[in-house]
Amino acid sequence: TRIAEQKIAGDSMYLNAYIFLINHYVGKSDKTSTERVLSWGKAAYPNNNFLSKFNYEDYQISYLDYELDQLRKKGDMTEVFKKYDDILNKSDYYLFIYNYAVELVQYAIPQGDEKKPEDAPELLKRASALLKRCAEKEPDYPNTYQLLGSLVVNELDILREQNKALKVKTAAPGKALKPEEKKENEEITKKKDAILAQMKGKYDEALVHFLKVDDLLGTKIKLKQDEREVLKRSIDNMLDIYNYKKDNAKYEYYTDKYNMLQIPVTMGMSKE
Repeated sequence: TRIAEQKIAGDSMYLNAYIFLINHYVGKSDKTSTERVLSWGKAAYPNNNFLSKFNYEDYQISYLDYELDQLRKKGDMTEVFKKYDDILNKSDYYLFIYNYAVELVQYAIPQGDEKKPEDAPELLKRASALLKRCAEKEPDYPNTYQLLGSLVVNELDILREQNKALKVKTAAPGKALKPEEKKENEEITKKKDAILAQMKGKYDEALVHFLKVDDLLGTKIKLKQDEREVLKRSIDNMLDIYNYKKDNAKYEYYTDKYNMLQIPVTMGMSKE
């Protein structure tokens, strides 16, 4: 610490002292102390690449990845979530918030044959709340809206299955339904109508999020590869929504837009 405070420069031993302290304070999520040491290091080594390009939040994400990986390997995701909670108590950097939401979604909606956790609905509610918080912190981050829309699509899938499970009874050939069966059918029809109304609202809600992605990325001349994928996934969902709404003009417009995104990167578009 004395070396850093005095802004001593020289061989790598002195430079390593600054880097050691930066790592120490980043590990403690102490941004104030980190930036104080960074200012000393920049004064001592103004041309050092690491110090000159250092970004606290981005470095903290990289630094914490190892710790989070170790917690994941133990198989207890509650510890992973506790770690994120601890991070967010000390930092409101939008990527921390977004990454936490992604972690919750991946656990609540596992791939393949893995069983969903019993608290999946609650985890997804937490994820949605985090994404809305992320959008407030960084309103121009398209991944947030793509994932928000996808969560609404997941709710639509659940409603669709609920509707499918409700079966209206039909009379056997040459026979009429009993009064109690007719009454039961009326109740089932009411439930199905209520679900369909919910679905209509969810389609509208999802569309708002996907349109926001299109607003942020759809007019960019150069798209990075990950941006292209986010936009493609959003438009793919929008096609389902406009098909449901029977909006042929919008369906055709976004079909053309989606097909353009399928074309290999040319005409000056970024290959990053």
